[in-house]
Amino acid sequence: MRLRSDHLSQIVAVLTQFIKEEEATLFLFGSRTQDHLKGGDIDLILMLRNESTFQFLKKNKHQLLAALHLKLGERKIDLRLALESNYMDDSFFKVIMPGAVQLHHWEKT
Repeated sequence: MRLRSDHLSQIVAVLTQFIKEEEATLFLFGSRTQDHLKGGDIDLILMLRNESTFQFLKKNKHQLLAALHLKLGERKIDLRLALESNYMDDSFFKVIMPGAVQLHHWEKT
């Protein structure tokens, strides 16, 4: 996996501000899951359990991405949001998830 530990910490810190105390899981997908490749954008999937948190993040995705860019600099970040209860209905996720790498999991407190 090609994601620096400090970048991962910064991503988790930003996402934590937005998801608060809800259960969620962060995955990396795409070229950065392959150690032998170079470059590439940071492709992330944030899998959410709570419908209202999912809707909130959909509405505020631009703010979330802006906060990530402030922490990580101007790099290409692709953030996909998914609701755990129905993500397998989407053909994109059916293809991507088998090769995705789990980066972090938030537990509901």
